[in-house]
Amino acid sequence: MNKTIKIIHRVIQTLAIGVPIILLICFLVRYNSLPETIGVHFDGEGNFDVWDERWYGFYPYLVIAITQAIIVLIEFFLKRARSGLSGFDMSEKTVELFRGITLIWIDFIGWGISLFFSMFARSVIWQIPEPVNAAKPFLVLWTIILLSYLLVVFVLDVISRVKRLIRWIKKDKQ
Repeated sequence: MNKTIKIIHRVIQTLAIGVPIILLICFLVRYNSLPETIGVHFDGEGNFDVWDERWYGFYPYLVIAITQAIIVLIEFFLKRARSGLSGFDMSEKTVELFRGITLIWIDFIGWGISLFFSMFARSVIWQIPEPVNAAKPFLVLWTIILLSYLLVVFVLDVISRVKRLIRWIKKDKQ
């Protein structure tokens, strides 16, 4: 895989795992000082609407851990699986680029989930409700990432079809 893609992948993974680990340490430090019943969910106005036992504060970390484990599994299979792109007339370098872009796209989705639940965890740690509009920038970012990935897939498909058409025309002229 391309060195730049590997670096981007590692940076995103470090952010997606590092921030929640720091928050988990904060949660563990504050755990005994939290009341037995804590706010764990927000209503549409950003106020706590569900209160539960304080050990429910571990929930966001569990979601983040599961998400990151799934990403590691996807990375494992993405590197080892046959691409299925042989019919698209792509070079091995292009297939590797496609795999790298797919991996980074998946990383950004995982990072977004991690960031969202980190915001949730921060609110639980300090028992401060999250502002309602706090997640909107991340939803916009996710949309941009999804659309850009689909654009890359479309461009790779068009390039492969044009190559195939040019080859067909050359073959037909002979």
